[in-house]
Amino acid sequence: MQLHARAMISPRRRLSQHFLRNSAIAHRIAQALNAGQQDTVLEIGAGTGALTRHLVTMPARQVIAVEIDHRAVSVLRDELGSVTHLRIVEGDIRSLELDQLDISDGSRLIAVGNIPYHLTGPILFWLYERTDRICRIVLMVQKEVAARIVAQPGSKTYGILSVATALVAQRAQVLFDVSPSAFHPRPEVTSSVVAIDSNGVSLRSDANRRTMQLVKAAFQQRRKKLRNALERYVQSLVGAFPPMLEQLPLMHCRAEQVSPQQFQWLASFLDTLAQRQ
Repeated sequence: MQLHARAMISPRRRLSQHFLRNSAIAHRIAQALNAGQQDTVLEIGAGTGALTRHLVTMPARQVIAVEIDHRAVSVLRDELGSVTHLRIVEGDIRSLELDQLDISDGSRLIAVGNIPYHLTGPILFWLYERTDRICRIVLMVQKEVAARIVAQPGSKTYGILSVATALVAQRAQVLFDVSPSAFHPRPEVTSSVVAIDSNGVSLRSDANRRTMQLVKAAFQQRRKKLRNALERYVQSLVGAFPPMLEQLPLMHCRAEQVSPQQFQWLASFLDTLAQRQ
């Protein structure tokens, strides 16, 4: 089913725009939020409102729709501007802070969006840096990215994004796939809708920040064992590679074999050594 054909604007390739036109899919995404009457829903990349129209019918206290394309913002304001609990914000979500969005006091915050494929990583990390306030994230992403989000240690798709997700989530799951035919224009890839429930800690916490620095260093040379992949990183923290670190069985694993919990432990261990210097 095509959504509001008269409101469709010409998609811009530089913005990686693929407008959702399937009402049933939009409804499923909205339902996946499990939003309640006291919740605030933050929509990222609202476009011309295919999903927004479903969000404003939910029992949410407030819906904040962020969109960077001024043409789409004009459509949203013309067609949905009279909805009293909807706030339309023109801007790039990556340059905004939650405090700028006038979120209702006491609200749980839920994020949702059909986000531009080329900005998936930056937007995900923007969200992960705010999971101390965002309780649930439901996003449409490329199917391959969805696989990386939920990947487990030892799999080919396990990497930096997998670990980052595990650090901030109590649960992450792929809900369903979406065919290219659900969009205009049709993308060349299948999409997936993922749901991530926050554990209340963000990547901005000191422990997670240290862990992610270590994770990035390890995966930069993912074919090497940690002993070699982390040599320069460890030396930058504690000087020469400590003999006690050499003896850890973990040092003989590759990054893709190391669990998020093991990365956390190793980051904490290195921080302890660094504080002794």
